[in-house]
Amino acid sequence: MREPAAGRGRDLLLRGIGLSVAYALAGMAGLVLPRYSGHFALIWIPAGLAVFALFQWGVRFWPAILAGSALVTLRMGTDLGSGVVLALFNTIGPVLTVWLLRSWRFDPGFARGRDLFLFLSASLLGMCVMASGGTLGLWRGDGQLRELFETWLTWWLSDCTGVLLVTPFLLSLRRPERAAMRSRLWEFGVWSVLAVVASCIIFLDTLALGRGTLPLAFLVLPLAAWAGMRFGLLGMTFGVLLICGLAVLGLALRVGPFVQPERSLELLNITLFLLSVMLVGWLVMGLQRARDRSEQLLRENQE
Repeated sequence: MREPAAGRGRDLLLRGIGLSVAYALAGMAGLVLPRYSGHFALIWIPAGLAVFALFQWGVRFWPAILAGSALVTLRMGTDLGSGVVLALFNTIGPVLTVWLLRSWRFDPGFARGRDLFLFLSASLLGMCVMASGGTLGLWRGDGQLRELFETWLTWWLSDCTGVLLVTPFLLSLRRPERAAMRSRLWEFGVWSVLAVVASCIIFLDTLALGRGTLPLAFLVLPLAAWAGMRFGLLGMTFGVLLICGLAVLGLALRVGPFVQPERSLELLNITLFLLSVMLVGWLVMGLQRARDRSEQLLRENQE
């Protein structure tokens, strides 16, 4: 009995180390994206990674999240006291999110209509803790933080976007979802080509700058609806990631419709766009799954 226990402990340790490294690398990658006031990442990818890992492996892996967050804060050059505050709240936020999801009996396959509502509610509430910790850490660092609510809101939107984009995609990488995609690979390939071409034209065109071309960004919403209707959880989350990733890449390269004279206006526009694409994909997928369940129940009743 000792050898299996020792092997299991070694496996947990290696998994925790890998999670810490992945969290730190994701955080450093997030800092490469456009930042605002030197602190706010446009999308905080580690938040989504942390929620996924703690939900799949259990909240006992919180020390790995704490260690990874500490590495990121050191990379940012934060002082020790503020770094401790940031790391603690960056750990408490995902733990609270996962606790809410498990308490509400959330289904990671989003099989029921209420699972989307549960996931959104838990994510929005849990990320309030992370945003509060980030704001507190900055205030502790300089003591002269202006526009406190705007700072908190910016941090909260960044964390929420990371969870809503990354966590569902990682949850969708399950065998049933992959099997469901095999029957529609050709259609998904056509969709991917159209999405990449349309996104490159809209988001990576050096001539499409400023608010005059901003409405063009929302022309990709029908593509998000198509993905939600036809490709299930895996296809929809991957499609949303693809579109949103190209939009963020355009802003990082300072091209496309989201480039504005004021960084705060850029943040508002790109965040509203990302949330719009995600919600359209989610809602259409939820309606399609509800319809499929109704048809299945009708067939069973007829039999």
